Amino acid sequence: MSNNILLSGDNEITINDLRKKLVLLRAGDKINTCSYADVIYYLDNNCYDILVLCAKEDESNQTLKIIDNIKKHYSKTEIILYSEKLDAEFMLDAYDKGIYDFITPDSENYEITMKLINCMRMKALKNNNDKMQLLLENIGAISAKNGLFQFKYIKEIFNDLTDNPKIKNGIFIILNLDENVKTKVSSNRLHLLIKKTLRLSDIAATGSGKVYLILENTNLNGAKSVIEKIQDSMGSEFKLHAGVSKIGSDDFETIYKNAADSLQAAIRNDDLFVCLTEQLNYQNEWLADEDTSIKPSKQYKLFNMAFANKLKHVIEPCFYRFAKTCETKDPDLTINHYCNNIESVFSIKKDDAHSELVIRYDGYTKFIVEIIHKGLDTDENSKVFIPINKFTDKDLQKLLKKLKQEFENGHA
Repeated sequence: MSNNILLSGDNEITINDLRKKLVLLRAGDKINTCSYADVIYYLDNNCYDILVLCAKEDESNQTLKIIDNIKKHYSKTEIILYSEKLDAEFMLDAYDKGIYDFITPDSENYEITMKLINCMRMKALKNNNDKMQLLLENIGAISAKNGLFQFKYIKEIFNDLTDNPKIKNGIFIILNLDENVKTKVSSNRLHLLIKKTLRLSDIAATGSGKVYLILENTNLNGAKSVIEKIQDSMGSEFKLHAGVSKIGSDDFETIYKNAADSLQAAIRNDDLFVCLTEQLNYQNEWLADEDTSIKPSKQYKLFNMAFANKLKHVIEPCFYRFAKTCETKDPDLTINHYCNNIESVFSIKKDDAHSELVIRYDGYTKFIVEIIHKGLDTDENSKVFIPINKFTDKDLQKLLKKLKQEFENGHA
């Protein structure tokens, strides 16, 4: 298979010098040259695999506009940028617009040849991926509309990849548009931005109005950067919420549940990015606080049964009853509450004031209970540790009344 290269620029001396450095790798390879004005004409009428584009001297913005236009209309043509100045901000912007690599007047012939070879290899991989995507579209695993996997296949895909160390060292994300803006933005726009932001090795799926991401070999900071970039691309008028879970060695159901609970917390607290499991250091905290000979591995199931019992018979019904009482006495209050296996939150809002009772389970024998105030005249937060077996309905009612009393005193 031959590879066609187009060399474009307005400086004839630069073009001639570069032309001598570009090595033909196969007998069928071709290199053509053209001016800036003719680059679109050449791309329209010929199939070029690589465009070596000479940056316009002292016209960085114009160069970036040309790169952006070419990648939008000739996405399969890879761009290697030739620039006489190594301006970091300009180069980062050029990468963001879609260039594959860059060369300079100081680049050795072998460097240019290696970058061309690597670019051609990458194109071959992309072509193979395109063929595989077409096959997956034909069998219904990938949507032909947005190019993302269908959610019903995400568990199967995850299980097939779960032994890959890069997946184990990755992040699972459930991404959701805020309910208030869902009707104002096309989901296709979000899907296109996600495809543009993710790496080829990352996996994205859609279903039930949400997007599911598997980011390989990524830590929480890296995942947060990805979500922030998508949010920035969407614009400030649109709002995203992301629930996150590290993958590790957990099964899909556990990871999905952790991410779903985190997403619920992100929506309730109006946050962009939440990873609930990262907020607790279960085993270390238990070992540090407890002076006992009981082995946690043997008692873990028993502890979780006790926790599940308190969640179902104490926390959930008490939250529900107290919310009804608050709403009846003061209709101007905004009351929200939710419970899951990681945290339970009771929230009171009015104007700019916001108070929360947050109950987290340490994974073994204790509840970590915090009262957090924001926007009050007095923001005196508190935190206590309560053993599971001593956490009663009466204790929780006292805490909720304390939350409301402090809210009212601070809001007055």
